[in-house]
Amino acid sequence: MSRTSKLFVLLHLASFTLVVCVGAAQAQEASAHAAGTAQLSAGGVAPKDASAAVAVKWQLKTGGSVYAPPVIADGVVYFSSYDYNVYAADAATGQERWRVKTGGRVIGAPVVAGGVVYFGSQDNKLYAVDAATGQSKWKFKTQYAVSVAPAVAGDTVIVPSTDGLLYAVDTATGKQKWTFAIERGTPTAPLVAGNTLYVGTAAGLQAVDVAGGQKKWALKTVGAVVGAPV
Repeated sequence: MSRTSKLFVLLHLASFTLVVCVGAAQAQEASAHAAGTAQLSAGGVAPKDASAAVAVKWQLKTGGSVYAPPVIADGVVYFSSYDYNVYAADAATGQERWRVKTGGRVIGAPVVAGGVVYFGSQDNKLYAVDAATGQSKWKFKTQYAVSVAPAVAGDTVIVPSTDGLLYAVDTATGKQKWTFAIERGTPTAPLVAGNTLYVGTAAGLQAVDVAGGQKKWALKTVGAVVGAPV
């Protein structure tokens, strides 16, 4: 046999040995994987059926969509609806306690502070009602619609309007304390921390002094801020 033929035979045998070894390793790995899967299936917890979801405790029917998240205070759930109402329901039973009718859709969530529920409506008003009874305490007129939740800081409730203004209102009397014009666009729901109010705008983020309504600083962003800061 020539040297070329011998070299060909040796290379062929080496290739065959490599294929056998790789095939054996793959078979062993597949066997181990199959055994592991079987063990997990046998010993693990079976996936829950979608039909076995947690049972609904109660439902309260409204005449329109509920867009904003509800808030809970002292065992009562407060929420707004597109049917122009704000509702109060027992958190345990779902029994309606009261509802307050406004002249427009209520898109933003209500805020509860000091036994009073504050909320804005697309009828260009900020409402303050008794949390226990729903009885009106006062109403404050804005120039345009209120579509986000207000914020409460001590004896002041601040509500943004689609007219581009922040209105600061006395919680006891419903009288205006100050207004603040944002840089551009419609303000987001505000956040109060300490004596500072933070609000997003089409131009960025602004910080405003709660006591006097003066601008503290502004941070420019490339795009509009559309969600409330935290």
